[in-house]
Amino acid sequence: RGAMAVLGGALTDPTVVFTVGVVLVPLVFVEDGAAAMRYLGTPMMLASLALLALVVGVTHYGGKTVQVGATERRIAFWFLMNGVYFNLFLDVVSGQFQLMD
Repeated sequence: RGAMAVLGGALTDPTVVFTVGVVLVPLVFVEDGAAAMRYLGTPMMLASLALLALVVGVTHYGGKTVQVGATERRIAFWFLMNGVYFNLFLDVVSGQFQLMD
């Protein structure tokens, strides 16, 4: 499968859609564009995007890949989004370390 097919599948996956919404909803409450850029440009936001890109790159382009069905793909997206964003970014960074204030 090509990169566009993978990207298209990711953009329609319910877990990915939910995660993107959770990450972007704070932008509704910012007062100006500068605050939005500070939020999107925080080191942990950029680090989580880099980690996500690394995992996708290694698992999809890093050698032997296995074709999986829709159910397995949805499970993989759930674990990827849960591990990168909910466990690392929201729980640890925002909750425990309060780095997103």
